[in-house]
Amino acid sequence: MKVKIFKNALIALLLAGGFSSCGNKLENDPNKLIQGKWELIGLGTYLTQYEIEKLDPKGYYIEFLSDGNVRNYDPDNEEFHYVTYIVDESIIIYNHEKTYDEGRNEYKYEIIKNQLKMTHYKGHTTELYQGHILIYQQKE
Repeated sequence: MKVKIFKNALIALLLAGGFSSCGNKLENDPNKLIQGKWELIGLGTYLTQYEIEKLDPKGYYIEFLSDGNVRNYDPDNEEFHYVTYIVDESIIIYNHEKTYDEGRNEYKYEIIKNQLKMTHYKGHTTELYQGHILIYQQKE
């Protein structure tokens, strides 16, 4: 009888652990967390010694789509620009299928609450852009 109770308790524990870990995987999936629209609200560059300057988004946003594209909306020209991306736990790579000379850029990122912080650290851009810090607010 004790063996049967132990087996049932063990099975219940394994099932409960399996279900809870499935839920955690969805919440921590970087592809799910990054998707959506983000408005640029802050920028830090070497000109500001990487101090974050608050910006008015003025309609500019980026949108990470589930198909592996980023849509950038430029309200000044009323145009959309698209690039591809891949993401993991700490890096976003724009134009991942290209070389650095062709436009590939890599950003370290973190999401805290409803803000996305991207720090440029590798890419085709000049040294002027190395270390740029971009702060985005998630848009509803």
